[in-house]
Amino acid sequence: MPNSDSNWFKDWFNTPYYHALYAHRNEEEAQAFVKRLVQAMELMPNALVTDIACGKGRHTRTLDRLGMQALGFDLSPESIAFASTESGRLGLQAKFFVHDMRDAYSGPKWKAAFNLFTSFGYFQDRKTDAIVLQHIYNQLEPGAWFVQDYLNAAPVLPQLPIKETISRPPYDFECHKFLELGVIVKDIQVIENEQEQGRFQERVEVYTAQDLKDLHEEAGFHVQALWGNYSGEGYLESSSPRIILLSQKMS
Repeated sequence: MPNSDSNWFKDWFNTPYYHALYAHRNEEEAQAFVKRLVQAMELMPNALVTDIACGKGRHTRTLDRLGMQALGFDLSPESIAFASTESGRLGLQAKFFVHDMRDAYSGPKWKAAFNLFTSFGYFQDRKTDAIVLQHIYNQLEPGAWFVQDYLNAAPVLPQLPIKETISRPPYDFECHKFLELGVIVKDIQVIENEQEQGRFQERVEVYTAQDLKDLHEEAGFHVQALWGNYSGEGYLESSSPRIILLSQKMS
């Protein structure tokens, strides 16, 4: 079994296996979601916005195309290298940097910040998550927005544990997902040509919508809207796939 390493994400997110496993993510859905958010927040062209834990930058590139000054931060050097190269190849202006969200930010204040696709809850310590949100709050201008998109665990928990094999040629992923002390854990074995290439683990805190609202409000945010999916529909605890908070720094 993989180790329950508190910094599991540093290794896993910087592997080609991680990107292969999640290569099926829907680009059109992601672009429509970001456009819907920009419209809901009435962001003006040329606004300085940041995609926190941006991965390979798919949401950051959409923000750029919508006329924003888009920055993307991620812990993974491999992801940032790809994002920077892809942005240049497409003739976009988005800028990418390696940064750990647990560290404070510097530079000009942001008009909006985005933390999407459950890029949070990794640290096995809610105090650390609170610090992450406080750093984001401090870097935003008064009146600026923060969007957080997180897994809604309520429909998932009754299905656990789950074992499945996911094929993403040339790899097969043997996955075992289960609940452990309030954390959804996924053990991942990577197979290529019938040979094991490595074992990894994902660990994500189970947060309810109320938990996240409380964390936002403790940081100083005012929660203005709660969506349950990428189409912007209202949140239903029993069935919504996502918890999407649109929060604002009022002063």
